[in-house]
Amino acid sequence: MKKFFLFRQEAVNAASTKISDTGLGLSLFAVPVEKLSFMTATLGEIQMVFDDTTFYQQSGLFTGEAIEKAAVSISCFEGDEIKAMDDIIKFMSSEGKTNRFMRFDASTGGFTSKFVDTSKGQTVVPRIKANPINMQTGERSFGDATTIAANTIAGINFNYTQPLIDYNHEGLASFSNAAEITSWANAGSGGSTYNISSNVGDPHCSDPATEDRGLAFKSAQFAAGDHFIVPTAKFNADYTLYFVITTQYTATNYSDFFHLLYGDSDGQTLGPGGSVPESGNAGKIDVSTSKFTFRHHGQTGAPAQVTMGGPILQNSSDEDFDPCHVFVIRRTADLDIFVHDRNGTVIAEIPRGTRGDGSTSGQLRIERLGTTADVVLNHFAKSSLARFGVINQDIGYNESVRVAESLYKLYSNQ
Repeated sequence: MKKFFLFRQEAVNAASTKISDTGLGLSLFAVPVEKLSFMTATLGEIQMVFDDTTFYQQSGLFTGEAIEKAAVSISCFEGDEIKAMDDIIKFMSSEGKTNRFMRFDASTGGFTSKFVDTSKGQTVVPRIKANPINMQTGERSFGDATTIAANTIAGINFNYTQPLIDYNHEGLASFSNAAEITSWANAGSGGSTYNISSNVGDPHCSDPATEDRGLAFKSAQFAAGDHFIVPTAKFNADYTLYFVITTQYTATNYSDFFHLLYGDSDGQTLGPGGSVPESGNAGKIDVSTSKFTFRHHGQTGAPAQVTMGGPILQNSSDEDFDPCHVFVIRRTADLDIFVHDRNGTVIAEIPRGTRGDGSTSGQLRIERLGTTADVVLNHFAKSSLARFGVINQDIGYNESVRVAESLYKLYSNQ
């Protein structure tokens, strides 16, 4: 009789993925017991490592690279690590009439071992690695120096999925603190075709060397109605959009509002937040603290929206508060929209809607940065934009986690 381990960290959902370097998105994993290679433990956690459970049969690696074995981390009560291991060993070695699988189910609290500690945030974390590591550093490997240089833009390695447009801090290097930003070079693969060379209003530069905005690099701050005119960038199918903002708008003041950031000249494309008219081209935008809002060019019905259970942006009274926020937004080939936060976690999803109200279809057309059309946003002054870009494909859950974490690590000054 063949036995299995069954691991579930969450119910399978639309965002679930088959492989994950971090464990995020890997909802369900089962493996025969004979694949267990070894177990180790740290205080309050055991790790189970498995042979021959990688997703790929073969892969070409650079010298010094390796793909780590699949592993599952399980939280247990401190001091009971050996007891949890003992339960696993007994299950594997038992004969006769016994259960065919040992269950570790963080979704329903169903655990075969009583020594699992369910009070921790992540009780069961399976990881099936998709990407190699550098065996010397133990960090994610991106190939040799030439490959890394070719794939890196302003401190972020995009790993063969270059953004078409990328407006980042390096493009603000020539502007001093409080100076009007009159241009913003595109660092993406689209090159100078998408250089920003005009604005509306007076978007100005915020330099962390002079003004504390909770960011490590320069950013663009907007007053009501300020925005950049972007040479038309079109994305017809799946895409990945990312941006870095700070909620700190003076040395000591913060904003909880989540608002409109990009759009087209007609007011059809708009996102990623705020309250908008039910139909027609945008003429007025109200701020919100809890709404993700998306609409694409060619659509004039009510936008696709999801209202969160609480504020999207972290409150400044939180013990671990950081005003630097990163969002990675994916539209899949099936037109589902997923929003990742700065930790890479999917915090919002909008299922596909192809026409009419709530549609997720249409062309992502970027012609305005700071608003859509020429709509005045009364609260937009209360944040600064450090980076904005769009990749002409859905890079998937696993890469979105990495990009989000990399952007946060780069731009946060904590």
